[in-house]
Amino acid sequence: MEIAKQSAQISLLRGNPTNPPHSRELEIIELCNHLVHGQIPDAFPGAQPTSLTRQKVGEQLLQEPYLVCEKTDGERHLLLAYQGHVYLIDRKCCVWHCPVQLPLPNVSNGTSNDERSGRAPGWHHNTLLDGELVVDAEDAEGNQTCLRYLVYDAMHIGDEDLTHRPLLYRLKKALFDVILPKEQLLSFGRKANDTIQLMLKDFFELWQIKDVVSIAGKLPHETDGLVFTPVMVPYAPGTCPALLKWKPAHMNTVDFKLEVVFGDGKNMHVKLLVGYKASHNWRVKFSGHWLAKTGKAFKQLKEADFSQGFMVQAPIVLSVVLCVCRHVGGIELPMELLPLLLERATNYFVGPPIAAAVVFLLILDGVGVPVAVGSSTTVVPVVSDYIVPIMGLSAILAVLALAFILVGPTGEIRRSPQSCYPVPDRARDIVWGRTTEEVHSNICGLDGQTYCTRCFVWRPSGSHHCRVCQRCVSGFDHHCSFFGRCITARNMICFQLIIGLLFLAFAAQALTLMIAYTAPSPAASAPVPLQYPNQPYQSGYPQPTYSQAISYHSYQPNYN
Repeated sequence: MEIAKQSAQISLLRGNPTNPPHSRELEIIELCNHLVHGQIPDAFPGAQPTSLTRQKVGEQLLQEPYLVCEKTDGERHLLLAYQGHVYLIDRKCCVWHCPVQLPLPNVSNGTSNDERSGRAPGWHHNTLLDGELVVDAEDAEGNQTCLRYLVYDAMHIGDEDLTHRPLLYRLKKALFDVILPKEQLLSFGRKANDTIQLMLKDFFELWQIKDVVSIAGKLPHETDGLVFTPVMVPYAPGTCPALLKWKPAHMNTVDFKLEVVFGDGKNMHVKLLVGYKASHNWRVKFSGHWLAKTGKAFKQLKEADFSQGFMVQAPIVLSVVLCVCRHVGGIELPMELLPLLLERATNYFVGPPIAAAVVFLLILDGVGVPVAVGSSTTVVPVVSDYIVPIMGLSAILAVLALAFILVGPTGEIRRSPQSCYPVPDRARDIVWGRTTEEVHSNICGLDGQTYCTRCFVWRPSGSHHCRVCQRCVSGFDHHCSFFGRCITARNMICFQLIIGLLFLAFAAQALTLMIAYTAPSPAASAPVPLQYPNQPYQSGYPQPTYSQAISYHSYQPNYN
């Protein structure tokens, strides 16, 4: 990768990695943290995934909307377009200058009138992307290679903050506002000093995991697993519990520490401590594996560098680490669990439209029955005069309420400087992994506010975290799975109105059908002229009713 960067003229700002950070480098890191509302100013501002476990498969992956992509075996970098320049930031917070031009949409040349302070006209400014830098082979033999940056998320594009937006919206903005304008610029013949290609990473549905695995073997670069990205979770820097990764068993790695226990010549041994790194120490979660005692293996371990208490080189540890993977919970996900993901498909794309269609059909049914009966029933005007107008007005109100629930605001608490700061000390410990708590409780603040340790935002009183949408919502009541939306104080009236109007539609149908069945027919209600036996009807006399005529016909006088 270093050779590929040099050939692509990607240079480190500080010059030498051993040099202290450059002032420009510190400014860029601070800007990136500001754009993503980072909690720690000097930390890497990117989101970090967590390992996929058996528990997370049932509680998260199969309960919430997720997309899956292959895990590229490259170098993680953030791409920042700032003041006409493009920079790459790696996980060590080292900043690299990249000779790439990122034009604004609908700008084929750098001649726009946007000349604000320090901003090059026609080029992206304050645009931050997340992706992977990889060396792809252009031929089957691998003799010709090219450097590509695979974009799989976007946090900030121009003046628009995307951290609170869904994943699909963020990817769409990255494609249409960054990648396609760059391709259009190249198609116009302006092949500047671009030595790196920008591409959008492909995402798939969960039930397409088999396709992802089959495609991964045909890609021009190496892959080392799968990444499951939540669709509705906002982008948050630091460790993100909702962002999941999976690796095959032979590619798993374990953080460990070797403790050399000295004694006499026969009792010297090395102890393996498996756990996680905290602030300036190690928290041990698993111990007791004795790597080697005396002999050739221990000689190799003695020659390793233990200057800081950590092992640098020890080939003998490889087989032991693979053994530990079978004992430490949450390290790997067996392949037999992946078919579970293929059997259950999420419906978050078709759920709200289906709900809208069902409600709309019920509304049409509630209006159509009274209209049909009212047009055919002439003796009972209550249907056409009262029920039909009421149901027509109810249908209009139901459609408006349904539209507000599906597309209206829900009171989502978005990440902003006002909602993210000040950061409590316990939240900093969670971000840095300094706490051993597995379930982090919320932090109480002033004026009834609480700090959510899952969204990392301050929320006012009456707000709650929706475990389905994975976001904090003000005035939260419940999450309606039928509509796929959170029901809050803002749309509660519309939600209750739809339910009430549906019951009104059912009542109107029942009342209309009852009136239609009990009302007399027009033939039965019309008067029938009186006809005497063998005598024509004489005019001038009052016309008898149908019941009188029946009684007259039934009376047979006996003249004998």
